[in-house]
Amino acid sequence: PIWEGLAHRRWSDAQLYELEQLLTARDLLAAYPRAIRGEQALGLAGVDLVRDNPQNFANLFGADTSLPGTTILVLTPFGWFDQNKAFIAKFHQDFSLPMIDLEKRLFRFDVYERAQKAEGELHTGHPYRILGGILPPDVVNFGQRFAQSQTALDLARVACALERHRLKHGAFPDTTAALVPAFLAKLPHDIMSGEPLRYRRTADGNFILYSVGFNQTDDGGEVALATTKPPSPDFKRGDWVWRYPEKTTAPAAPK
Repeated sequence: PIWEGLAHRRWSDAQLYELEQLLTARDLLAAYPRAIRGEQALGLAGVDLVRDNPQNFANLFGADTSLPGTTILVLTPFGWFDQNKAFIAKFHQDFSLPMIDLEKRLFRFDVYERAQKAEGELHTGHPYRILGGILPPDVVNFGQRFAQSQTALDLARVACALERHRLKHGAFPDTTAALVPAFLAKLPHDIMSGEPLRYRRTADGNFILYSVGFNQTDDGGEVALATTKPPSPDFKRGDWVWRYPEKTTAPAAPK
């Protein structure tokens, strides 16, 4: 809705200011550690569930409870379960949590690469990692999703400020630096690169604003598409972009 209103130039300065304040209040990166600790707690509780209810665990996965595997779980020492819990906890502490640097507000690709390698070790058959490979979801990509969503909020904030500049001065600025401090107290940086968000005016009087995205490469504001039908954005390739159609037809005003 914010994008549509901006594309059709329907928001007033007061509305844009209120929207920017609402967007600023949504700090997804600050919420990231709590979400990860929740996943960690869920994983540890899951191991306890397997330990205390092996037959129910087998039923959960549609397994035949008469198979030897269920009996083995009943006879397994508690220490084996604790070792699996220790691995799950360490995985989150070493990789999931530090993947987002809250102080610098950055996505850490070095941690992501190490996490991918560690996740591969979940499926090697190591006895202390078996439950770690079964219970947790795809936590390696959680950091990217949080960074991507926070970037969308940051782009929307800057877009609101750019429109407020246009309303006051009749045109978008040459650089986003002109937005501070009149329209933004501080410009958000690109979470994926640590550099300023890319911005340039376009020949049709609009602008393009974007993050370099997950591939850490400036693709000139191009969105990569996945090979799905219908095509959808591939957020691991290309840039994460905020731009408007070259020509838009504003919807009719309500009667």
